Amino acid sequence: MRRLCLERAPSTQIADGPRSAFSLALPTDRVVRPGEMVMTDIGARFGNYVADGGRGFAYGQVSDRQRDIIETAADVVEVGLRLARPGITANALNSAMQQVLVERGFARYSGEAMGRGTGHGTGMDPEEELPWIGPGNTTVLQEDMV
Repeated sequence: MRRLCLERAPSTQIADGPRSAFSLALPTDRVVRPGEMVMTDIGARFGNYVADGGRGFAYGQVSDRQRDIIETAADVVEVGLRLARPGITANALNSAMQQVLVERGFARYSGEAMGRGTGHGTGMDPEEELPWIGPGNTTVLQEDMV
């Protein structure tokens, strides 16, 4: 049986409030306040395999603007899930997801909408395996890609 390699575990990243929109922000000692958004990026290693997942949430009551952010993010994911099928290119999938961000007015706040991409492969390395779901990537998605 393999053991979780804690000494090589990816960084856990938590950002809240004004830093919650930052991609890959390292944690600080700032206390989360009611009404703030929180972004987590947590990974794990098992043997030679790596998992990576980011999640955002709100702490306490949310404003109309925060609700719009949450609903837009959920809609982006839904578009991606609906279109991610064998035969679509990584670029086309990314473009469809980015379009939601652009149409809702979040282009200037979103690394994804600014061209970073909306997703990446995972498996042996947390963020380097192909295909990246991003602009310019003409990889055709195939069954069993992760």
